[in-house]
Amino acid sequence: MALTKEEVENANSKSVEGIVESDPWWVDVGLAREKIPAMGAKALLHAGPPINWEKASGPLKGAILGAVLYEGWAESEREAAALVKAGEVNLECTHSYNAVGPMAGVISPSMPVFELEDKRYGTKTYSNMNEGIGKVLRYGAYSKEVLTKLRWMSEKLAPVLQATIKKRK
Repeated sequence: MALTKEEVENANSKSVEGIVESDPWWVDVGLAREKIPAMGAKALLHAGPPINWEKASGPLKGAILGAVLYEGWAESEREAAALVKAGEVNLECTHSYNAVGPMAGVISPSMPVFELEDKRYGTKTYSNMNEGIGKVLRYGAYSKEVLTKLRWMSEKLAPVLQATIKKRK
């Protein structure tokens, strides 16, 4: 059933009003498995619509492989791909969890995420951290250098940001 032009304009107007009227606040930083409700132990949240391994773009496949390696679920690219192809890793949309990720971004359980709360509407949302420039997971890179940076962000950067947020409260 196609929407009328008026229905689309009304929906767009309502969406813009919600954005303008929102009151977002950065409330915490923590590991995705602790912050994102109902995120499974072997789930990877990805940007974009539902997709399976076969239909994923090259950069998204790279990000998925990198996240599997980062989590320690596999020790090689081949082993990581086999786990995903066998359905042992759940690929879920970020939006289904009130989360977002950039480009071919993937959020895995051990990755730190920002937690934001909209004080007007009471919703909580989550986003992974920007990895900076160069070789990054969101572009499908998963070299040792990329995984080392992700671990540093989780083990060093996230706790400092979390402590800073808690001092603000």
